[in-house]
Amino acid sequence: MHDIAEFLSRHEPFRDLDEPGLDAIAQRTEVEFFPAGTVIFDQGASAREHVRMIRRGAVELLDGTQILDGLGEGELFGHPSMLTGLPTEFAARAGEDTLVYRIEADAIIPLLTRPAVVRYLAREIRHREGLRSAGSPAVAARMATRHVATMVDRRCIVCDPETPVGETARRMVDADVSCAVVRLAEGYGIVTDHDLRARVIAAGRSFDVPVREVMSAPALTADPEVTVGDAALTMIERGVRHIPVVRSGGEVIGVLRDVDLLATETRTPFTLRREIAAAGTPAEVTAVAARLPTVLIALHDAETSALQMSRVHSAIADALITRLLELISADTPAPMWIALGSHGRRELAPGSDLDSAVTWPADVTADEEQSLRDIARHTVEALGTPGVEPDPHGATASSQLFARSIESWRQAVRRWAADPSADKVPIVLSALLDGRPVGPGPAWSEAILAEMTNPSARLELERWLRRLALSHRLPTGFVRSRVLDPSGSRRHVDLKRDGLQPIVDLGRYAGFAAGAGLLSTPARLRAGAAAGVLSDADARLLIEAHELFSDLRVSHHLSLLREGRAPKDSVDPTELSALTRSYMKDAFRLVAGVQRRMTDGLRVR
Repeated sequence: MHDIAEFLSRHEPFRDLDEPGLDAIAQRTEVEFFPAGTVIFDQGASAREHVRMIRRGAVELLDGTQILDGLGEGELFGHPSMLTGLPTEFAARAGEDTLVYRIEADAIIPLLTRPAVVRYLAREIRHREGLRSAGSPAVAARMATRHVATMVDRRCIVCDPETPVGETARRMVDADVSCAVVRLAEGYGIVTDHDLRARVIAAGRSFDVPVREVMSAPALTADPEVTVGDAALTMIERGVRHIPVVRSGGEVIGVLRDVDLLATETRTPFTLRREIAAAGTPAEVTAVAARLPTVLIALHDAETSALQMSRVHSAIADALITRLLELISADTPAPMWIALGSHGRRELAPGSDLDSAVTWPADVTADEEQSLRDIARHTVEALGTPGVEPDPHGATASSQLFARSIESWRQAVRRWAADPSADKVPIVLSALLDGRPVGPGPAWSEAILAEMTNPSARLELERWLRRLALSHRLPTGFVRSRVLDPSGSRRHVDLKRDGLQPIVDLGRYAGFAAGAGLLSTPARLRAGAAAGVLSDADARLLIEAHELFSDLRVSHHLSLLREGRAPKDSVDPTELSALTRSYMKDAFRLVAGVQRRMTDGLRVR
């Protein structure tokens, strides 16, 4: 056993395990020998219940008769099938006399939440996807771009709403699945093994009750052509573990489970999301949230785009706030939480803080209002890890300014929209325009939108947004370690103020002028182009510049977090490559050009 443990310690994903952990895995490992030419498993074979690591020799991966890759000492194979429960995508054949270690699945699966293993598995999966798609990992199609139809679990149970719970449970056991889809007159419901435990067994209900009484409906569904990446982000945002995959004609072809995504780079956020939901005290929630920076680093190392990371980050922040409100409010009603600013737009960066507001019905008593304010204050106080820290300038739900009844909000927004240049109003209105309820909140959305689009306020507010969008003076270039701004001063570049903020403000104006109820900056810019507020070419330029500065900001924040330093937006241009500085200079010039064309267009009018 010592020889096995010593060998494992020299290779991923076991390299960082302590001695007891290595010994425990070694105890669950068997030694196998395969003569040259032996097929270890076939392509399309049933899901693996173990993984293998090459101790000595070589293994070939084959797609049909084509040899796609050769594996050597210390490399794993069979793990994608084991992780997803799907048949093997490649065959494995001994390229020469080969000795392997066969490791039981239960021994290695606990390693999957370790960030280093997430990065390792993501690299391996992408590499092998590339082998199939083009014969070279350099042009590999990433797992996240695959359609869910390629990963769906087709062992699907579909039942009617009147089917007894007991019969549904037996069918689930027979098919070895963790849920059943319920066909409704319109749409679908879903019942999971968790529902059966919580709503039937724990509740002491009869197994004869119809499944409609314990299902969740309507179930979130996905089209087979939706990408795995988009489906995964939706599952994280909505906190669901199963999504029925339904063709346009209504045929259920299977269920996508979070476990099907174990082998993709989104696995760690699923784990974090579930641990937040399971936390029993605010302190436990905060302790789980402290792992967020590590999760973001793992996603970045797995080459997840900045915009996808922002959506995952925002979904985790939503889950964190939702759970804190549940725990802090206990049995009393909680206020409606409103995510503002970058959180509302789902454009958080690793070092972002959270702007927030709360609201409640107009008819609460004075004592009830004080209780709601206390819940909001305690929730804000519980936020304190990088990426989910409260805004240090007071734009939080614990502030009197940002905690109001829905009627008070209506009156305030009506007043502010009529005079948006008044003291402090620009900051508040900018945040509110990005406002998004965390959880159901149509009352908020309808009330605020109605006041902002009121004919008596809309024109003035649109003018103010345009002035704000055109007021930014972008840097003109770089001089050694400093950025040169239009005033002639030399300073470090600020990735948010110099790069992202002008584009965000242009997007906010374009979306509002187009009458689009959208929050993300790219979506607002597209809506502005569709409504003629921007040209199509300018909208594309701004979206590309937004992506560039988002990527740079995320990378910079994470590089500081890796070093144990607090994220910040200021960066010394000499730390950037010459190519990056060139891209940034071009982006500054292009955004300034859009501002100039908009200004010229106003003069013509």
